[in-house]
Amino acid sequence: MVATLSISDPRRIQLNAEVSKEYPRKLVLKLYAYYYRSELEREGKTVECFGGFHVLTSSGYISLSPSTSSEKVRIRAYIYGVWNPSSKPRYITIVSDPLSRKDLSEIDETLGVEDINIYWSIEGYGFVEGVPDLARIHVWAGEPHRISRKDFVTNVLEKVDMLRRAFLEVIVEPIDLRTVRDSRIKTGLTLLLEKQKLLLEAMRKLPEASTSTDFRGVIDEVRRVVEGIKRNQDLCELCKEAYMKLGLVEATDSKIVEEAAEEIIASIIGSPKDPDRKLCGLLETTFYYASRIAIHATTLSGEPYTPCPNRAEAEFAVQQALVELNYLIRLLKRYNERL
Repeated sequence: MVATLSISDPRRIQLNAEVSKEYPRKLVLKLYAYYYRSELEREGKTVECFGGFHVLTSSGYISLSPSTSSEKVRIRAYIYGVWNPSSKPRYITIVSDPLSRKDLSEIDETLGVEDINIYWSIEGYGFVEGVPDLARIHVWAGEPHRISRKDFVTNVLEKVDMLRRAFLEVIVEPIDLRTVRDSRIKTGLTLLLEKQKLLLEAMRKLPEASTSTDFRGVIDEVRRVVEGIKRNQDLCELCKEAYMKLGLVEATDSKIVEEAAEEIIASIIGSPKDPDRKLCGLLETTFYYASRIAIHATTLSGEPYTPCPNRAEAEFAVQQALVELNYLIRLLKRYNERL
């Protein structure tokens, strides 16, 4: 009976992309795993085994999937045919078959904006220290492990220079409203945090969206969220105060400071004091974009059309609104900390 070395349940992993320095260039994914469980089954007995081993041949896969979706990307992979020295924990590198940048772009498109579940299983044959005959070697995940979207972008996408993908990090500010003393700031933060929560829920729907109808639904949620904030008089006044108290505007006269702060905030939120919309706010613009690409069926001149958004349009709407809300939340948080 062939002895089997089974290595599973790592406590720590990291997924990286690497591009060879030699030509022709070769792009691979490398999964680094630190294992504390390693067992040798031999002659009907199973014992802990952290001795060295040498892989002669191996094959298997790395599987990636969005954290809230059953859709999976399966990539062929193997273990280097080198001597793996005796150690605890075991440090093992699993390498994908070469990928093209187009492959990686398609993988990224499938994974979307979610955190990523990763699973792998590699089987092969080689020699295990203390075992005289050829042994079966199985290196696997045990159970799926999760890596953050941010880590995937930093360690994989950004490592591939030709991909040139910019990553937008969604910053969810930790705020305990019980520590907010000013009732107006608390009211403003409560409104913004509720809207932020709705936007995050819309973002979580993106991985499952696949049709124009699905994407219109996501964009419409953005529209409804932004509609409740744009040109909000109380929020405008509060944020204007924040700009003035935080010293974000300087001038020789306090009236000029107030006027400038009001105009800056109007350029973000919009202002009911600006009926001619000389300072059309970012949130207003996001609202108009979402309305035009998801709801309206006629142009301003009355001509009919059918909006057919794809994933990119939905991502743009969600991310744009999140950036704007996150900034306002951070602004009021700084204002509260200054009081």
